[in-house]
Amino acid sequence: MLTPDLLRSKYAQACAYTDYVATGKPHHRESWEAFHDNVSLTESQRNLVAGFTRRVHALALSGVWCGDCVQHLPFLA
Repeated sequence: MLTPDLLRSKYAQACAYTDYVATGKPHHRESWEAFHDNVSLTESQRNLVAGFTRRVHALALSGVWCGDCVQHLPFLA
């Protein structure tokens, strides 16, 4: 079960985005870097995030080899 304590412990064990991408093989890192360099939030998304009144912690479970993750997680970086 996903309890607050479990999530806190997993968050504490996690690595930062750039450190995570660096764990991939060269061809995986190239894909992540290419997507990261070319993604941006829309104006309405930027406005939504700017309206957050508290810090939001995000924990993503993914694999550097996963194409879906490559296309979606750079938005969180």
